[in-house]
Amino acid sequence: MPGAASRAVAVGDIDRMLAEPGVLWVDLQDPTEQEARILSEVFKFHPLAIEDCVSEANHAKVDDYGGYVYMVAHAVKPVTRDGKLGVEEVDCFLGKRYVVTYHKGAVPAIDGTRRRCGEIPGAARSADMIVHEVLDRMVDTFVRHIEGLDQRVDELEHRLFRRAHLVPRSVINEIFALKKEVLQIKRLVSPLREVLTRFSRGEFPVVGDEAKPHFRDVYDHVYRVADLVDSFRDVVTSALETYLTVVANRTNEVMKVLTIFSVVLMTASLIAGIYGMNFTVLPGKDWPVGFWASLGLMATLAVVTLIIFRKRKWI
Repeated sequence: MPGAASRAVAVGDIDRMLAEPGVLWVDLQDPTEQEARILSEVFKFHPLAIEDCVSEANHAKVDDYGGYVYMVAHAVKPVTRDGKLGVEEVDCFLGKRYVVTYHKGAVPAIDGTRRRCGEIPGAARSADMIVHEVLDRMVDTFVRHIEGLDQRVDELEHRLFRRAHLVPRSVINEIFALKKEVLQIKRLVSPLREVLTRFSRGEFPVVGDEAKPHFRDVYDHVYRVADLVDSFRDVVTSALETYLTVVANRTNEVMKVLTIFSVVLMTASLIAGIYGMNFTVLPGKDWPVGFWASLGLMATLAVVTLIIFRKRKWI
């Protein structure tokens, strides 16, 4: 893509286009094995960089190979139906006058940058600014996801701290899902901060002075996301502790009720057990109203027991 034009080109034309003035952007989306040979046969990238490019990386990174920089970055997609956070990986080679991106499937950050380069004259005035635009759009996916996560965390706090007695047991699944999601975002954002730090400091000759402030702006966004992720992790941990406390309190209430019933019935069982003994010397054994008297004694002891519990504020 010399300048701001975007079109499909033959592999044999890339050498000629590299010699022309302007910026060349080669985007490899789901490349075939023959198309992937561009990395080694045309651009002659380092074998280690190519190996990392064709395989999926678990974290963002940037390596300096002298005449070019190899970078891995990630964007996030909405959570899938099975509760997994969607992740998009983009591998990028940045030279002075070219950019090569490699990814599987469509990436909105790539498509949006391509449209902008075609619609706005001068948007692709340098290779480093193309990379900045792609990174900026990828970081925006984290910002939008964090905004949605913020609403979910606020709703969870409201349910736990204001209506704790109505919280269903299924909320534990939601807490663990949020906790897992926050940890996934943190694992993606933390190494991306290091990548943007190195770009904004001007460690690489392929990054010009004009692009450095733009990379610092993207770094500020990533820093804000990382800070929010840390706070969300604390909130979710606190929510888990609150839920466990609510469950423990519920258990204590149930045990208290069962204990009270057990004590009340124990006094009645004591009297029934005594008069159920096979002895003829038991007082009142032949008393005509003995049965009703024993029932009255049981009821009296039960009431006295409840009064004692009430005065001690156990119930």
